[in-house]
Amino acid sequence: ESTYPPEDQEWMMIGMDQCDYFGSTVIGSNSQSHFVCPDFLNDTRIVGTPTFHIEAQISLFATSGHLFVEMQRSSDGLHLGHAVMDLRFHSGGNEGEILTPGSTVIAKMEFFGMDVIVPAGDGISLFLSQTGEDYVPSPVSTAPVTITADASSILGLSTVDRTCVDLFLPPMMENYPFCNN
Repeated sequence: ESTYPPEDQEWMMIGMDQCDYFGSTVIGSNSQSHFVCPDFLNDTRIVGTPTFHIEAQISLFATSGHLFVEMQRSSDGLHLGHAVMDLRFHSGGNEGEILTPGSTVIAKMEFFGMDVIVPAGDGISLFLSQTGEDYVPSPVSTAPVTITADASSILGLSTVDRTCVDLFLPPMMENYPFCNN
């Protein structure tokens, strides 16, 4: 790419009302819930830093909360990316804010950088928990969080359309397997 993010990227917005939801809307230290989104009709290349904006209500006994979201390929559970947020930083920035107990915020989460292809006929699943990978919430953010699993929660996928001709091929490397068709 000559620029990043690519100038021709397009955003695919998916409301969580379009996905099937399994589990409780209360996300705590011992619970995990997940969304299974519809399969893609075409090969979909997800690049950059996709976003996940979700309405979250913190506990009546806390001044923050913590969410972890893992994106997996639906067919085989392959890890595609993840996002993590201490809800004190729900609006971004470097300075967290003390939240009022029981308050509701829109957690504007951003996935770590990705460059993945989900083949046509396959989809993505989002697994929500309080923590994952090697992330440990701060002590002030360990109380359960209640999420809203409807159209107000939106997954934004930054996508580009690339052919095998557009891809970088390191010297002495054979063609990518998916380009041999």
